[in-house]
Amino acid sequence: MKTRRVIQMLLIGCITLLATTSIAQPVSVQLREGRYQEEIKGDLEKAMEIYERIAFNAEADRPYIAEAYYRLGTCYLKKGQNAEAAQCFQTVVDKYSDQTRMRLRCEEELKKIGPTIEQTQDPAPTTDMDDIMRSRVEVFRFLAQQHRKAYATGSLRGNSLVYVVTEQFQLHSAGIGIVTNTTSQPMTGEVSVGNFGWSEFELVDENGISQQIRMVDRQSTSGGRYRMYWTLDKPISPGDSRLYFWLLEKGGQELSVDGGLYKLQMNNHYGNPVLENFFLVFPKSLTIHNPTADPILHQSIGTFEVYQWQRNVPANTTHEVTVLLGAEGEKEEESLDLSQVETPAPVVIATHPATYATDVDPATPRISVTFNQKMTDGNWSWVTWDAPFPETAGSVSFDTALRTCTLPVKLESGKAYLCGINIGKFSSFQNAEGATARSYAFVFATKDAAGNPTPIPDDLLARAKRVNDEVTAYIRQAARNAQAMQGGNVKELAVDDGKQAGKRSISGSGHAVRLESPADGCVLRGVRIYGSRYGSPQPPSENFYVWLCDEKFNILQTYPFPYSSFTRTDPRWVTLRVSPTTLPGTFVLCAGFNPERTKGVYVHYDGQGSGKSFTGLPGQEFRPFAEGEWMIRAIVSAPGTASQGTGARDTKAAEKYSTTGWQLWGQRKFAEAEQQFQIAVEKDDTYTAAWNGLGWSQFNQGKPVAAKEAFEKCIALDPKHSAALNGLGWIAKGQNNIDEALKYWKTAIAAQPGATAALNGLVTTYMEQKQYDQAQKYMQMWLRVEPDGQEAKVLQEKLKAAMQEN
Repeated sequence: MKTRRVIQMLLIGCITLLATTSIAQPVSVQLREGRYQEEIKGDLEKAMEIYERIAFNAEADRPYIAEAYYRLGTCYLKKGQNAEAAQCFQTVVDKYSDQTRMRLRCEEELKKIGPTIEQTQDPAPTTDMDDIMRSRVEVFRFLAQQHRKAYATGSLRGNSLVYVVTEQFQLHSAGIGIVTNTTSQPMTGEVSVGNFGWSEFELVDENGISQQIRMVDRQSTSGGRYRMYWTLDKPISPGDSRLYFWLLEKGGQELSVDGGLYKLQMNNHYGNPVLENFFLVFPKSLTIHNPTADPILHQSIGTFEVYQWQRNVPANTTHEVTVLLGAEGEKEEESLDLSQVETPAPVVIATHPATYATDVDPATPRISVTFNQKMTDGNWSWVTWDAPFPETAGSVSFDTALRTCTLPVKLESGKAYLCGINIGKFSSFQNAEGATARSYAFVFATKDAAGNPTPIPDDLLARAKRVNDEVTAYIRQAARNAQAMQGGNVKELAVDDGKQAGKRSISGSGHAVRLESPADGCVLRGVRIYGSRYGSPQPPSENFYVWLCDEKFNILQTYPFPYSSFTRTDPRWVTLRVSPTTLPGTFVLCAGFNPERTKGVYVHYDGQGSGKSFTGLPGQEFRPFAEGEWMIRAIVSAPGTASQGTGARDTKAAEKYSTTGWQLWGQRKFAEAEQQFQIAVEKDDTYTAAWNGLGWSQFNQGKPVAAKEAFEKCIALDPKHSAALNGLGWIAKGQNNIDEALKYWKTAIAAQPGATAALNGLVTTYMEQKQYDQAQKYMQMWLRVEPDGQEAKVLQEKLKAAMQEN
């Protein structure tokens, strides 16, 4: 088991193992965290891990253990594992009968389950783990072989560094060394293996077996502060050698993002001439892009890819190789010209000076941003965004093509600047049709007085990259969407004749057309609607919905889309890409816009009614539309092509990536979690836990727009998903849409009365609004759910104090 643990530490990319760790938090806090994971996030696996830790904690108080068993049972019930649930409830009844409240609850649950409980069987053992572990051992042995081969002649000092990138794009560092016995006696006991700058290491042999080491502080930073001593587990014979791997035990380093891919810089500075090897190891689910030097070797070993770079490095020289890494399937986008991709909303494709430049001439008189679409003149939002902003020296203006917006400025030498474009509530940059431009962060720095570049502070750089990487991802997705809608097998199905005769927006209803699939097994890839938006210039921050139904109007699939897909100017065909879905022979497409007086979409129709158009919404009565045929069309492809799209259903894979995502989320590794959830929803776009997780991981990174879209897709699939509704509430509150936030939270607790995070939002917000009666109402609901909750009690005291003061 020790061997496996060490190997997992070095090569941690392909699987994720749950491990029970000691936690210093009080049991009450752990229990509250478990309930949060279960009730708010819907992450049953994480909640069960916490409950099990409490249940088997001999030092925990009996009330907490009893509740942990009860909660564990409720999780099993939610998973449909009634036998396991009954065992948990029965444990409380038998062993914790003094805990009256929990015992009564468990007895009630046992009555619901029934008197006869058949025990489920443990699943058959799988060989997947053994296969993966065997691959990892083979990687160790291969690296050892390559190291020995490189330094067989002994003409140069040798140094081998190992870079391991996980499936979540985290970097783990290691290295290889050799101890040779040059004496005439067997070498035993403790031997020195070198000096290091860090003290937290693990040492393993070439089979991955952990070794005993001792780190000694040399009290000097020259040549490495710490000296490592290895206690040999077996003698080294005269003339023989033992190879070892050192592994840094500190957590994996998160790779930076560059153009939508992940950048890895492998570098080292050695004092003496050295023959140096860089080894890169990563799981086969990733691909490598654009290395700055050609590798001398590429080897596939089991579930891993191994690359090797080798160089004779002169003394005191930095050896560096940079590569980009991406998920499998992204390779075809390497040469994509992002400036040429058509996007639904305008995006910044160029800046002057260049974003991230550190050597800008301080005499530069103006800065500018260029969009990929024609923009509305007179509308702009250059945002200071709580960061150094250039002193303005004139009026903002667009060029004659209405693509480049220029701001005259006075720059200072040796200073970094951050200019927000359409940040937060300031979003006046819009295209000629009223679509709002995506946010962008324009960051640069001027040369200092001596003409040297000025580094951009890490906090400004991080903020800019977070925003701009979202833009890059948005453009790449638009390119994928366009690619998916092309090809000789794609055709358009229509009941209209293409000649619009009128338009309608139907309050409380929708627009539907019945279509015939041209062949069995055809795949729906997109929907086209001819129309235009009306109402305020700014599109509503909400989605409309398209439903795929069978011929009897029963929902087969739900597709949410942002209102910003439609413009307020002249009507046009709007193409909406959907997750590839296999069609029945006869199907119905229905669009619902929830129109009101101040917002909605006019859908146009022709003048040749043939009885294939209807008004209505799923769950309501559909009525024939007699005035013509709605201009709503289906884009379909040939049978058997569903798996080519990103939305092909693979629920098992979605569950796997979602589980990993929640584990990363629990570790506050939100960017990595987002990657996992994104893959999960691409594997199965109906998997609500993944949409919910995607929303929370984006929300925690300060991406409210993306998070809102994910939460809305979650509740489109499950309108009573309290965790997603709760997330929408906090986003609305952050945007100062208080009424909308309260509405979401109330919907959340109506769906799940125990949604304490939503109750927290209601109490807190009503207190801020000084509506103490309402705050007290929801405070009492919260305390009924969580009578011993410390957070609830603290807020209750604040509420009492506020009520007394007023």
